[in-house]
Amino acid sequence: MSGFGSGTPKVFGTADQVNEFIDEDLAPSEGVPALRRRSAEASSSPQPAEQHTAPAEVAGSAAQEAGPSPLVQLSEPSTPAPTIPPRSGPVVEPQGVAVARSALRGEGVAVAAPAARASTGVRGVLAKLGLPIGPNEAEREALALDRNRFAAETLIRQSTWTRPVSVLVANPGGGMGKTTVSLLLGGTLAAVRGGFVVIPELADAPGMLAYRAEGDPALGIGELVQKVDTITSAGALDGYTKPQTSFASVIGSTGRRATLTRDDVRAVIAKTGEFYKIRVLDTGNDATSAAFLAAVEAADVLVIPVMGAADSAEHALRLVEGLREGDSHARELAASAIAVRLTDGRTEHPEIVERVDASLAQAGVRRLFTIPYDQHIADRGELTLSRLQPATRDAFTFAAAAVIETLNSVVTRRA
Repeated sequence: MSGFGSGTPKVFGTADQVNEFIDEDLAPSEGVPALRRRSAEASSSPQPAEQHTAPAEVAGSAAQEAGPSPLVQLSEPSTPAPTIPPRSGPVVEPQGVAVARSALRGEGVAVAAPAARASTGVRGVLAKLGLPIGPNEAEREALALDRNRFAAETLIRQSTWTRPVSVLVANPGGGMGKTTVSLLLGGTLAAVRGGFVVIPELADAPGMLAYRAEGDPALGIGELVQKVDTITSAGALDGYTKPQTSFASVIGSTGRRATLTRDDVRAVIAKTGEFYKIRVLDTGNDATSAAFLAAVEAADVLVIPVMGAADSAEHALRLVEGLREGDSHARELAASAIAVRLTDGRTEHPEIVERVDASLAQAGVRRLFTIPYDQHIADRGELTLSRLQPATRDAFTFAAAAVIETLNSVVTRRA
């Protein structure tokens, strides 16, 4: 079998003979320009379809046989070329590439959502058969909850900062739910973001953080403060943590330890900031201690756990009042504080609960999230995020989104 370099195959010679026959048969008559055959070189290479360029001079073997015949000269059109009409529709003023990319992603563009249909019960069956049956009130509420949950999780997951951030969980009263909120709020952040959240116990004396968290580590905060200067890797720091199924890391007290000092807290905050993006700081009951004040220094947002009881609200009010008497940073924490009200099964009176909420609002705590009763929390044992009731997880998700929203505002202002 001959290749392309072994000479012209016979089929191409036959094509040349046919072309010569066509040229002779279609010899130009008087007043009619001759049709000219392309040369072998031109016909052997592929030509792009429908070239919108001026015709170029072409030479071929037929031109040599028929004599010097000029190319067909195209005369100017008798009518002017049609003009392109202006684009219809609203005129959009250019606003820059960043806005253009945002529009390309669909951000800020209202898209008509498909009509909702019933999905449960007999109405759902009929809707699946094609009947235009919309959702009932319960289904509409569920759809709205799904949209809100998706928006909250998106905010939590996609928020970033140029430095590690700290969430201070504080209420000077004992048994107010600080450890519970620290574990479940931090666990929610870690579960949505895929980790990189640490929850250290920064109370003066040993607290219940290690007891309420999953796992049973050999080392904790007491050992960490003694070795913190020697830790140079995430693996080394990991030996002092309790990894949670929520992907959070807990650093609690494994037993008796010395009282944490201001320098201890500062060192732990600095070291954990090297390997974690978010620190949720569980604190003690003394709002005047050196450890607590050091935690306040590092905090970016304050979360105040409260119960539906008057004494719980009074402790919260004292905390806010004390911060407002501090420096500008402390005052800013008080101004942007978020309250989380727990319900652990103890008797609550609706009138007292209303007074608690009203007193916090009067003190300037403008965001309050209510956590519904959950038996898993009320058991006061080991806490696992996945064992919470769906309504409880949703409540913590919305509270976590509020924390992230505040962080986005505060950290940007301080940058």
